Amino acid sequence: FTFNGTDGLNQAILGVCRPGDHVITSTWEHNSVLRPLRFLEDRFQVEVTRLDPNAGGQVTPDAVKQALTRKTRLVIIQHASNVLGVVQPVTEIADVVRAHGALCAIDAAQTAGHRCISLGDTAIDLWITSGHKGFGGPLGTGLMYVGPRAEEQIEPRRWGGTGTHSEDDRQPTEMPDRFESGNFNVPGLAGLGAALSELTDAVLNQRQQHERELITALWDQLAPCPAITLYGPSPQH
Repeated sequence: FTFNGTDGLNQAILGVCRPGDHVITSTWEHNSVLRPLRFLEDRFQVEVTRLDPNAGGQVTPDAVKQALTRKTRLVIIQHASNVLGVVQPVTEIADVVRAHGALCAIDAAQTAGHRCISLGDTAIDLWITSGHKGFGGPLGTGLMYVGPRAEEQIEPRRWGGTGTHSEDDRQPTEMPDRFESGNFNVPGLAGLGAALSELTDAVLNQRQQHERELITALWDQLAPCPAITLYGPSPQH
């Protein structure tokens, strides 16, 4: 658990990156990604490559592959834009990143609760989301998936009481105690659990179909207007 999506993204970025590393991201990321990366650039000489999406709004796996270097430790990409709603090919990007030996982190704040993804069947190493958006939980809640490759490399960014191994002044190494220091928003997490219990596959599929119908109707009305420019891929893509 995390305190929110921003907290989880900071844990992922600051917990993985080391001085002198190289990170790949996009110019479309949320400030919860861009600002920690700028901090690492300014303070720890971390090199950051910011990829521009193509005409359809996507960061392609080929673009990521071309940007990878021997110093690349992390690639962090949003699953979908909170401005244009463009969905990125994150599973394909993760395959490219894993083949290179780096870690792949996904900001899923805009898609969790709207898009189905089976993380264990992908090469995604870190997957972070807030609890209050598509999941329908309370504010002040978040989740971070840590895959086995990331677990070997990521360090906690908060140390303190975990309710376990209290006789030891070192942070516990087992999951999830390693990253869950201090008292969390327990009422909020209980609310998040209740919200998730209602989020079935049928509900997700119904949401996606309803959203696609709305987007298609809007696109079809706006596309013929010469004075209007539409950004991002059409609903058929």
